[in-house]
Amino acid sequence: AFLGLILFLSVILFLVEGRRRGRIHASEGAGKLLALFVGGFLAVFVGSHFGIDATGRYLLPLYLPLVMGFGLLAAWLWKKRPLFGAVFLGLALLLNSVETWRAAASPDKITTQFGPITRFDNAYDAALIEFLTAHGETTGYSNYWVSYRLAFLTGEEIIYAPLLSYREDLRDEPDQNRYPPYAELVDASPQVAYITTNSLPLDQWLRDHFTALDVTYLEKSIGVFHIFYDLSRPVRPAELGLGGPPS
Repeated sequence: AFLGLILFLSVILFLVEGRRRGRIHASEGAGKLLALFVGGFLAVFVGSHFGIDATGRYLLPLYLPLVMGFGLLAAWLWKKRPLFGAVFLGLALLLNSVETWRAAASPDKITTQFGPITRFDNAYDAALIEFLTAHGETTGYSNYWVSYRLAFLTGEEIIYAPLLSYREDLRDEPDQNRYPPYAELVDASPQVAYITTNSLPLDQWLRDHFTALDVTYLEKSIGVFHIFYDLSRPVRPAELGLGGPPS
């Protein structure tokens, strides 16, 4: 992170100073378009909910001006002294290659997700779908990152409403229910299950409230997925008091 910060700040300072001192030449239209692009992106990111609920993929557009900046700085250093240009280029390549390798070798693999609850790949999707189908648990409740993936992968044969939070504090996610017919279908179903991902607080919350409601259930873990199924009666999220931190 420190090396990346140094390199990125070096590029930004070089671009600002280079433009001011006339070291960097660009057509008036190209310069304005690039400045509008960066400024517009930052304004949208800071001034909208995208910046509040960010994942790494939202930052990808900034790589366009950054790559240009890296190339300009490397070329300028090379003209000053080839060794400086080679060292700068080597550090930039080292940073990207090492971090990409570290990400690929980590348990979470390469992901744009920041939160641990949402950092998982597709390794267990097939096993989850097979289990749900075998047990007739084709409707239920889960979080945003599970519900729509199941609907897509199964051609809407398995529908889970995205009404569970993927936050560690379990706060409401009202904007995640982006296709209300899914929730309406599940709410009308006589049999529902619950699927969580990497969320021990939510798992315990469900256990405590199922017990308080005298609802029996079974549990099954498949990779990152934890399934509460075979409920003695259908239970809706509102009955479980979801939407706030555990008491």
